[in-house]
Amino acid sequence: GNPFGLEGTLTEIKGIPVCSFGYAGIAFDLPSAEEFKQRLTDANPTIKQHAANMLEILKQKRMLPSTYPLPLQTWQFGDDLTMVFMGGEVVVDYALRLKKELKPGYVWVSAYTNDDPGYIASERVRNEGGYEVDYSMYFYNQPGRWATGTEELIIKRIKDLKEHPQSERPRDPEESAKLMQVPKGFRIEAVATEPLVMDPVNFAFGPDGKLWVAEMADYPLGEDGKPIGRVVFLEDDDRDGKFDRRTLFLSGLTYPTGVFPWKEGVIVSAAPEIFFAKDTNGDGAADEKQVLFSGFGDFNPQHRMNGFAYGLDGRLYLAGGDPNRVIHSALLDKDVEILGNDFRIEPETGMIEPEAGRTQFGRSRDDWGNWFGNDNSRPWFHYVLPERSVSRNPHVVFPRNIVNAFGGGETPPVYPTSRVTERFNELHTANRFTSACSAAVFRDDSMGGEMEGTGFVCDPVHNLVQQVRLTPNGVTFSAERIAYEGNREFLSSEDTWFRPVRVTTGPDGCLWVADMYRQVIEHPEWIPDHWQTQLNLRAGADRGRIYRIFSEKLQVASWPRLTEMGDSELVGLMSSENGVLRDLAQRLLIERRGREMIPEIGELAMKGELPQVRGQALWTVAGLGGLTEEILERGLGDEDSRVVEQAIALSGEKFPGSERLLEKLSGLAGNESVRVRFQLGLALGGFAVGGRQDEEVAEVLGELLMENAGEAWVRAAVLSSAVPVALPLLKIVLGKERLTPEQREVVEP
Repeated sequence: GNPFGLEGTLTEIKGIPVCSFGYAGIAFDLPSAEEFKQRLTDANPTIKQHAANMLEILKQKRMLPSTYPLPLQTWQFGDDLTMVFMGGEVVVDYALRLKKELKPGYVWVSAYTNDDPGYIASERVRNEGGYEVDYSMYFYNQPGRWATGTEELIIKRIKDLKEHPQSERPRDPEESAKLMQVPKGFRIEAVATEPLVMDPVNFAFGPDGKLWVAEMADYPLGEDGKPIGRVVFLEDDDRDGKFDRRTLFLSGLTYPTGVFPWKEGVIVSAAPEIFFAKDTNGDGAADEKQVLFSGFGDFNPQHRMNGFAYGLDGRLYLAGGDPNRVIHSALLDKDVEILGNDFRIEPETGMIEPEAGRTQFGRSRDDWGNWFGNDNSRPWFHYVLPERSVSRNPHVVFPRNIVNAFGGGETPPVYPTSRVTERFNELHTANRFTSACSAAVFRDDSMGGEMEGTGFVCDPVHNLVQQVRLTPNGVTFSAERIAYEGNREFLSSEDTWFRPVRVTTGPDGCLWVADMYRQVIEHPEWIPDHWQTQLNLRAGADRGRIYRIFSEKLQVASWPRLTEMGDSELVGLMSSENGVLRDLAQRLLIERRGREMIPEIGELAMKGELPQVRGQALWTVAGLGGLTEEILERGLGDEDSRVVEQAIALSGEKFPGSERLLEKLSGLAGNESVRVRFQLGLALGGFAVGGRQDEEVAEVLGELLMENAGEAWVRAAVLSSAVPVALPLLKIVLGKERLTPEQREVVEP
């Protein structure tokens, strides 16, 4: 016998218990709304009431839950015993399979644990049908029967929990970093981790070496209804590129989405406002606030307007998020219609105007002023026609101004190394972009020439950053995923809490990534009620990390302190291969009104070694008010067509009506670069000032239109400039004989 009164020999369990807990997101076969409406007349009161319940959920949530969080738990005692605890009324097939497939040791299976959402039918029972599969769901108020594949999903999930216990717990920064994968020849390191930074969703590099961070501490629903968003700045005392001190600059914000250091303070985007804040007494905290723009929608935090991107023209560009319409400029005391688009602002003057396209999070540009954006499922948009050009001609229906660089069709796939966590809805989107944000072009050659000009985009749901090759495709671009060894992404993590939400080029030549580090990165609006009761939607609110990735060949440190430099040194930085450093130098020169540097910058515009340096120097001279026709003529004759594009754009913006420049521009109508011809079509509208010059403008536009009849974007550019010269342009077009099929499309209605 034995002390328990049991027959036989007892086996001692010696293994140390390891516990693991998780959920299987088991899917429903969802009836249509029409089917539920038909059931409202069913003779069975249970079916009738169930249909009414489901239609009410549809009315309130606009969708039924796609999955249910079935709790699963394992207690593993080494190789001696595995105890499995399953939620729901579980049929015997599960116990039989698990006892056969979970090796080694004994297996003990229990059900009715942690939750009881209904009968959990196996595939065999599901195929047989009957009460457990069909009718019981009415009593449990579930929207439909469990979908095929439920058994396999549950078994796989239990095996995952057994083999990778505690895999979904939060990790400290050092442990999380070990679970990240970057390509061979690259390294990733943390530059700031909690408590220095928490909940980072956006950041900006200060010319004084500070890193400014917008912390959305209130994601996703705030804390007890209080606004607790923050703006902080981090300082690197020993200039090794890693931050040592945190200062709280602003608190009590509602879902801040961006911060930008400007003059003696910062500009912050936090709907319903964009405001300027500064510290006037030197204690590190803001004590003065000035609202610049107001009226932005208080949409869910993932859909609010957000900034900032610095344009070549010195203006700040922001993503619109969900459509915003009428915005009030405080400085101008004026309401402005921004058409539901992205937009640009001049903080000093109060100017605000719509831009082409609408980005969900993270509008950005390359070295040449090409603007990119995204939404959740489409990671790369290119915005082709400036909105101000389109608005010049209300008589034309222009092509859709958002080009999906991946083309149409299915949402592009992603390749995570983490276990894909349960989806709450839209199950077909697993392993495809569902949270694309912060599409950004890498603006340096510090990680190898093949990296420069490639794009990076985050997908926090899948715990990764994807790299794409952006290839010119006429006037626009095509995107193609770059795959690394094992078909991996550029950056991925096995840590399911790793949530990259912002990626950009750093002024140190590295690729910088903000990791919000949350268990859940979905707004409750899209999370079914059953899931919300099981999850802590704020788990990770006290965590956050910022990383940089760099080539192992690069000696990394901090970036230069531009505020310690004189104007001549800033002009020297304008020659940098790093686009962000050039931006910082340009900003400071314009803020300081360093007009005495105009000759040096003008020389750089004409003779700089790198084409991107010459192009940006043109815009910097313009920002300082020193641009001349002579400098532009040199730019229009540059050997690099991308510099020519900048000179064309500036000619139309700064010297409209110049006969001298018009003569030079006219000679570019036959340029071999389609982008030059496109930019010419946009710019010529500014040269129609009356008299003989209008005839010359019409002639050049007519040549562009007819010789590029098959180029839709060049045609659109010409038509955007056509209104002032419509009659002479029409005569030129109608007077042409022997039309090609493409030209006939232009002429004939």
